[in-house]
Amino acid sequence: ALRMYPAPPSLFRRALASDTLPRGTAAAEVPIGRGTLITIQTAMLHRNPHVYAEPDRFWPERWLEPFGGEDAVPGWKGYDPARVTGLYPNEIATDYAFVPFAGGEYKCIGDQFAMLEATIVLAMLLQRYSFEPLQKSLDEVGLDLAATIHTKRGLRMRVRERGA
Repeated sequence: ALRMYPAPPSLFRRALASDTLPRGTAAAEVPIGRGTLITIQTAMLHRNPHVYAEPDRFWPERWLEPFGGEDAVPGWKGYDPARVTGLYPNEIATDYAFVPFAGGEYKCIGDQFAMLEATIVLAMLLQRYSFEPLQKSLDEVGLDLAATIHTKRGLRMRVRERGA
């Protein structure tokens, strides 16, 4: 879900030195000057069809096998599960094609805690309750993009205690 709906849908960085962005899937390399503000659209990066097969499909099993690489995007190392160093695929394992908590020195320091906490809370809730969404589509829920992604109309659920 973090691939399809990353917590920060955009990241902003300022170039500390002049450099050239590699061509990747673009028509040409892109020169950038020192001080240039760079916007990284993580929501779009995580749905790039050159990187992810069926990018709009929720398919967690994709992370079980290596994919991508130089054949998919020139200069990209691809994803290799052997490079996963934490609780989930990260920027290292994907050569920066998956950055749900940013990456490098500006990476969220609470990423591992957030994933662990979310997993524990979800497991505890699912043990006791079943959840049925009342909206039938994402269009009914509505998404609002700001510093984070959130719903426009809430995420209404019918909650039932298990075994009741």
